[in-house]
Amino acid sequence: MADRTLYLIRHAQTRPTALPVETWPLSDLGLLQAQRLAGQPFWQDVHIICTSVEPKAIQTAQIVAERHDLPVEPSFDLRELRRPGDFVSDYEAAVREVLANPTASVNGWEPAGEAQTRVMTAIERLLMLHENETLAVVSHGLALTLYLAYLTDTQPTLDLWHSISFASAIQVDPDARQILNHFDI
Repeated sequence: MADRTLYLIRHAQTRPTALPVETWPLSDLGLLQAQRLAGQPFWQDVHIICTSVEPKAIQTAQIVAERHDLPVEPSFDLRELRRPGDFVSDYEAAVREVLANPTASVNGWEPAGEAQTRVMTAIERLLMLHENETLAVVSHGLALTLYLAYLTDTQPTLDLWHSISFASAIQVDPDARQILNHFDI
């Protein structure tokens, strides 16, 4: 089998609302970030964009797809960790605690270990379904952190989570299980 390339994309910046976090849209800055992301040269190699079903991810994917005439395939299992709709004042501390306790439901959040299995299974399935295509996966900071930790056989850390900025892309070789490149806008 030829080497495959996979691009992991974090959605652009969001606009918090009074509604649950999984319904948040992109902010004005996020819309600009998605446009800049669409200008990255690697899109010429991408055949399909697979995206989380959350609006912020779909909006990011659609902006790129329209510019490059790419199909978009939503996948429910690419969503972020399930968590209560309450606003979290110290999100970084919550992420640290979730990553440190992968088998526990911290503050009502989906356990990181369960989310990692869900996201890994979803991406592996998409790679099998599109085995001769270059995929871009638009997802979320924690979901991508968990997948990258799985891929590189490391523990998910706060530093890894911090390294995945809004509207960034990470090029990986899923067969060699290694990170090839990182694109920040």
